[in-house]
Amino acid sequence: MKLDDRIKWLEDHTEEYLRQIEIADENEETGNGSLTKEELEKKLEEAQKRLDQYKFYRDLM
Repeated sequence: MKLDDRIKWLEDHTEEYLRQIEIADENEETGNGSLTKEELEKKLEEAQKRLDQYKFYRDLM
Protein backbone atom coordinates (compact mmCIF):
# COMPACT_ATOMS: atom_id res chain seq x y z
CA MET A 1 0.00 0.00 0.00
CA LYS A 2 1.41 3.37 -1.00
CA LEU A 3 0.29 5.05 2.21
CA ASP A 4 2.25 2.55 4.31
CA ASP A 5 5.31 3.15 2.13
CA ARG A 6 4.98 6.90 2.61
CA ILE A 7 4.62 6.47 6.38
CA LYS A 8 7.77 4.33 6.49
CA TRP A 9 9.65 6.88 4.40
CA LEU A 10 8.62 9.72 6.74
CA GLU A 11 9.52 7.69 9.82
CA ASP A 12 12.98 7.09 8.39
CA HIS A 13 13.44 10.78 7.58
CA THR A 14 12.21 11.79 11.03
CA GLU A 15 14.82 9.52 12.60
CA GLU A 16 17.52 10.98 10.34
CA TYR A 17 16.56 14.56 11.22
CA LEU A 18 16.70 13.69 14.93
CA ARG A 19 20.13 12.12 14.43
CA GLN A 20 21.40 15.20 12.59
CA ILE A 21 20.03 17.51 15.29
CA GLU A 22 21.85 15.44 17.91
CA ILE A 23 25.10 15.77 15.98
CA ALA A 24 24.53 19.52 15.60
CA ASP A 25 23.97 19.79 19.35
CA GLU A 26 27.19 17.91 20.04
CA ASN A 27 29.19 20.03 17.60
CA GLU A 28 27.20 23.24 18.20
CA GLU A 29 27.09 23.63 14.41
CA THR A 30 26.33 21.50 11.37
CA GLY A 31 29.29 22.75 9.29
CA ASN A 32 30.27 21.86 5.72
CA GLY A 33 27.31 23.70 4.20
CA SER A 34 24.87 21.37 5.90
CA LEU A 35 21.52 22.50 7.18
CA THR A 36 21.48 24.56 10.34
CA LYS A 37 19.97 23.17 13.52
CA GLU A 38 16.96 25.45 13.03
CA GLU A 39 16.45 24.22 9.46
CA LEU A 40 16.67 20.62 10.64
CA GLU A 41 14.14 21.28 13.40
CA LYS A 42 11.75 22.85 10.87
CA LYS A 43 12.10 19.88 8.52
CA LEU A 44 11.53 17.52 11.45
CA GLU A 45 8.38 19.39 12.46
CA GLU A 46 7.04 19.28 8.88
CA ALA A 47 7.81 15.56 8.56
CA GLN A 48 6.09 14.80 11.85
CA LYS A 49 2.96 16.72 10.78
CA ARG A 50 2.79 14.81 7.49
CA LEU A 51 3.43 11.53 9.30
CA ASP A 52 0.56 12.20 11.72
CA GLN A 53 -1.70 13.11 8.81
CA TYR A 54 -0.85 9.96 6.84
CA LYS A 55 -1.36 7.75 9.89
CA PHE A 56 -4.76 9.38 10.41
CA TYR A 57 -5.70 8.64 6.78
CA ARG A 58 -4.51 5.04 7.14
CA ASP A 59 -6.61 4.58 10.27
CA LEU A 60 -9.68 5.86 8.43
CA MET A 61 -9.30 3.17 5.76
